[in-house]
Amino acid sequence: MLKRSVTRSLARALFAIVLLAVFCSFLALLTLSASLRDAEALNMAGSLRMQSYRLALDAATRSPSMTSDMLSYQQSIQAPVLLSLQHAWVPHNVKARYHEMLTTWQALQPELTTGEGQRFRQHVSLYVTQIDRFVLALQRWAELKMKLVAGACLLGFIAIALLAKAFARLSGDLEKQYLWLEQAVKERTSDLRQANRRLKLLYQCSEILRGHDKAYAQVLDLARKHEKLPIITLDAADGQLIAGKEEPSLAWHSLPLEHPEGGMLRWQACASEPSLMQGLATMLGRSLQLDEAEEKGRHLLLMEERATIARELHDSLAQSLVYLRIQLARLKRLVVQETPQAAIVGEIDVALAEANRQLRELLTTFRLSVEPADLTTALGQVITQLNRQTEAEIRFINEARPQRLNAQQQVHVLQIVREALLNAIRHARASEIAVRVTPSVGDRLQIEVSDNGQGFHLAEAKPGHYGLAIMQERAKSLNAQLEIGQQMHGGTQVRLCFSPQDS
Repeated sequence: MLKRSVTRSLARALFAIVLLAVFCSFLALLTLSASLRDAEALNMAGSLRMQSYRLALDAATRSPSMTSDMLSYQQSIQAPVLLSLQHAWVPHNVKARYHEMLTTWQALQPELTTGEGQRFRQHVSLYVTQIDRFVLALQRWAELKMKLVAGACLLGFIAIALLAKAFARLSGDLEKQYLWLEQAVKERTSDLRQANRRLKLLYQCSEILRGHDKAYAQVLDLARKHEKLPIITLDAADGQLIAGKEEPSLAWHSLPLEHPEGGMLRWQACASEPSLMQGLATMLGRSLQLDEAEEKGRHLLLMEERATIARELHDSLAQSLVYLRIQLARLKRLVVQETPQAAIVGEIDVALAEANRQLRELLTTFRLSVEPADLTTALGQVITQLNRQTEAEIRFINEARPQRLNAQQQVHVLQIVREALLNAIRHARASEIAVRVTPSVGDRLQIEVSDNGQGFHLAEAKPGHYGLAIMQERAKSLNAQLEIGQQMHGGTQVRLCFSPQDS
């Protein structure tokens, strides 16, 4: 609306200036065109005085040129330039003076024609006075027209100056409005560029999170480089990720994550874009929720698969072993003691008992409930279950921060620890067992299971016992290092070192 008003005002001012200039020019041209023959009229009127005196002289001397001089005077007094003074725009004073002079001439002309020159000479001075008044009226009329031209030009100049001043003011307003609009366009363009940068970064982060498994470190590094931040951290329930180095002189900023278990996105900056960081925090929080939901889904599938295997083992192999033991008991009653056949039956009985025990352990392993919790909580649950099966004291020492693993990783770690604890309980005859979780070099974790039992040598492992081999296979699946050996003060130590990110 302001733009339309200023534009209209400018158009009106320009139109008024042009209209006034045209009017003043037209008035000046009209006045000047009417004044073109003023000099001729003044000269013609001035010559009438000389011609009047000549006629008086001709009448006194009875000059033979009287007739030609009268004709010349008649032509002069009725010249077109003087007859044009009869127009409506000529002042009444000028027309009256001319009409008076013309009437007097018409009254004096018969006297010259009849030869009564004496009377003409008596009235010539009065007649010349009328001519002088007529010339004076013409002169004033000419001066009045020049004054009109000058006044019109002056009035036009003043009006044009005022309009030009108004035009300049309107031009200034229009310039201010243009500068304001230009600044508004620049600000809007800058906002659009910022929005485009923000959307581009969020899109790249979304693509990274969608295309890679747990690529939060890469997302943080990308955001740090994009916003030129010295450091940015992601504090979640299962740990902290850091990208960059801290600057002590800069202030910290933080935003909460949209996550049921809380969390925080923190960064250092002189000034940051709140909407961008808010969008990043929202994206990271929802990505963490999606990852946890997917992990829970995989965990449920794994538990269902393990439960299915346990049911199949119980319904097939366990039932077959029970049937074989019943048949073996019947066979023992039929075989005479202290015979080779009795020795063979005894060996079969021991083998069946060992197979039955291993099957029970296997069923217990498959039925082990692995809750979707952090590693230390899950280890505590396993230790609590085994504490009920032994008189040995099992101590749990945790020196690492909470760490979440996926379902497969957690099962492998818990089974390795559980197998090590069972070996310490059943074979090492230990009275004290310690489970220690400590951080290792880099982001690696170290889990140690140590006891004060009778020790253990890999070379002494009995054939048919596959627990150690299974532990090595599980460690291989974790890309971990598994070391089993004796301690200097006695007892056995099992050390598992792995990186949760690489597993």
